[in-house]
Amino acid sequence: MAQGPFSFEVTVHSLDGLKKVALSLTPYMIAGSVFALHGDLGSGKTTFVKQLAPIFTLDSSQITSPTFGYQHLYATEPQLCHFDLYRISSTEEFMTFGFKEFLEPPYVTFIEWPDVIESLLPKAAIHIYFFHVDENTRKLRLEKHT
Repeated sequence: MAQGPFSFEVTVHSLDGLKKVALSLTPYMIAGSVFALHGDLGSGKTTFVKQLAPIFTLDSSQITSPTFGYQHLYATEPQLCHFDLYRISSTEEFMTFGFKEFLEPPYVTFIEWPDVIESLLPKAAIHIYFFHVDENTRKLRLEKHT
């Protein structure tokens, strides 16, 4: 995995801009990588994951929000795992479903609403914060602490 901490902000004004930011993280998308996606409803978290479809040899239409099932697992290499924890109320509930294994290899995991399992996230997780500016504009803050 690419080394070193980072923290930066970027403003995107289009879907193409969001895709460029998403694809810039390709070097970090190896088995065991975890991406924590923070932001309000409609801020672009699922849309961000959809922009990564080509990396995983998927069509973006294949990636949908896992809100009601909590998780979507895709047969890709490396294996893509996408969580939406909006309806999970505790770390214990997450663990009861047996989801902890998806925070490790062979998965590349994207987690929407990760705050509920913050204590389980690897220290090397990349945190992406989405801020809704207007209908077409989002500000993103990307952070990796180790």
